[in-house]
Amino acid sequence: MGEVLLNMGVTGFYSLNRNAYLQKMDDYEVLLEIAKADSILDAGEGEEIFYRIEDTERKTKNDDALYGYRSATLFSSLTNASVTDFYKKVYMEGAKNSYSYNGATPIISSMLSVKYMLSDNAEGENALREIRGSSGGYYLYENKYCLPLGFMMSEEATSNWDIETGDKIENINSLGHVLGANGDVLVPVNVAMMVNEGITTITVPDDGIYFGYYNKCDADNLTISINDGAGTRYNKTTHRYLFEFGQCMAGDEIVITNSKNSLVSFNIYRLNTDMVDWAYATLNQQTMVMEEFKDTYIKGYIDVSEAGRLIFSIPNEKGWKIFVDGKERESLDFKETFLSVYLEEGMHSIELKYMTPGIKIGVIISGISIMLFVLMMKKEQRRQSE
Repeated sequence: MGEVLLNMGVTGFYSLNRNAYLQKMDDYEVLLEIAKADSILDAGEGEEIFYRIEDTERKTKNDDALYGYRSATLFSSLTNASVTDFYKKVYMEGAKNSYSYNGATPIISSMLSVKYMLSDNAEGENALREIRGSSGGYYLYENKYCLPLGFMMSEEATSNWDIETGDKIENINSLGHVLGANGDVLVPVNVAMMVNEGITTITVPDDGIYFGYYNKCDADNLTISINDGAGTRYNKTTHRYLFEFGQCMAGDEIVITNSKNSLVSFNIYRLNTDMVDWAYATLNQQTMVMEEFKDTYIKGYIDVSEAGRLIFSIPNEKGWKIFVDGKERESLDFKETFLSVYLEEGMHSIELKYMTPGIKIGVIISGISIMLFVLMMKKEQRRQSE
């Protein structure tokens, strides 16, 4: 007992009490209702509502299960490794048993159908998102860029988007290029930077939305603020993902503190919103209208003006089947990660059906086992009665 207690005290993790998880439950319920009502107004008559939500101050990777919303973040022993690999290649957070929205840039965020953000920061409104409501010190923001669950990309763009370059910033910029943008989405910027123990101060030269990544950091927590305003705390930063610093004016100071008093320098990029608009407009030209949505069934339709690939932000797990105009089609991997299918020009009805692999044979085996057990019990009863 002494060894167990000592080991727990020295190597164990701290835990949170129940109130730490539930203290914002009531306020989040209010904000989620605002999001739902807002989306109903945006949807056309007869359309099913689908969107994802993310939390800038999440306590766990599974906050969506706790508060009751869909997200693009997950912690699970059954995590799809292909999704984790894709996230890492576009500078988002990924680990052995989880992946996270942290590091998402606007085009990638739109492809993941992330429409709303939850935050405790009242100063998060910028060219990427606007505030939609508040409750008890928490705020709901709507992202400017958000695609439906299914969207089209030309076969040329699909094949030309190379995410195996090894340069994650280039992977993000090349997506904009294949979608028609004639410039980079993330543009490197020379900034004045002061690096001291535990704190890095960056002075930006121009107005804009800034992103960046560190060169080397052993701290697992970073807090980022602009001009000593409200800070945003990032956890698991040793997983190496891109940081969104936010909207800045020329001369503003980005202040980054770390939890280990380390000397941390950054590479800084400014978001070219014109290129984001161009790329997003290309993806938003042909999108699927959803008519019905369940965990295992999705129905919709799409008017295809240019043949190409219909892509869903759904991992290509075994068990999914795609039906186009009532006939099953071969599902294709988009970047070895997401479900997709090739569509010709014209109006198409789309259905996605999911059945857990092996469930039929599992039911049969279980049924036979139950029957054998019942027969064995009856035989044993007869033997004992003789």
